[in-house]
Amino acid sequence: MHYFEWAVSALSMLLQALTLSALIRGRFRSYPLVFLLILTELLGTVIGLAATLDSGWTKQTARYFWMMEAFEYALIYACLVQLLAQSVGENQTKRPIAFVILAGLVFAGLSAAQAYHPRTSYWMTQLVRNFSFGSMILTLTIWTQLLRKPNKERLLVTAGIGIQLAGGAIGHSLNLISPKLVALGNVVLSLVYLLSLYMIWKALAVKEIRQVATEPAGGVTSTPDHSNQLTSL
Repeated sequence: MHYFEWAVSALSMLLQALTLSALIRGRFRSYPLVFLLILTELLGTVIGLAATLDSGWTKQTARYFWMMEAFEYALIYACLVQLLAQSVGENQTKRPIAFVILAGLVFAGLSAAQAYHPRTSYWMTQLVRNFSFGSMILTLTIWTQLLRKPNKERLLVTAGIGIQLAGGAIGHSLNLISPKLVALGNVVLSLVYLLSLYMIWKALAVKEIRQVATEPAGGVTSTPDHSNQLTSL
């Protein structure tokens, strides 16, 4: 592996671990699907490294990579649906969440049919690109909902996922344009993913720090010290 790939893998695992830690310490109930997504990506990074070091980039490795990629993008869409449901609930409006889920399934099926190619890697690259573009519509919908009643934490989490989707669309589009642009496309995918992880972790870490700062040490409520007043009396 190149030094760049090693560095990206190491930073990815670090940010993934930090994000999971922040979720476990206080935000898991708010973002259970985000937790599942990051955990899946961490396992995928570790297993992918092991497979690559063991036998290099083979057909089996490529098949595993695209299976994990498809599963991760399905989880990303599920995370967006959950964020939309939370945002709609805060604004006290009713939206057809079930319709959003159904629309996503229909869009995924149509995208898979439209992008089909005998070469699995080419097929999946087109599918991930199309799904990234389609999911951006849902991301914009969530931002619209949150702008009515801003929630900084949720905005940052949504922005992090949105950046990952935008980077996926751009990076995979570059890979499809020309073989000469594959290296550039992979760099874009890697850097944007790191930025996405950093934004999500930062949003959750700030919330965690605020919670710790507002809690009394040892969980004991402090009481005013009246010793000086008693002494004076």
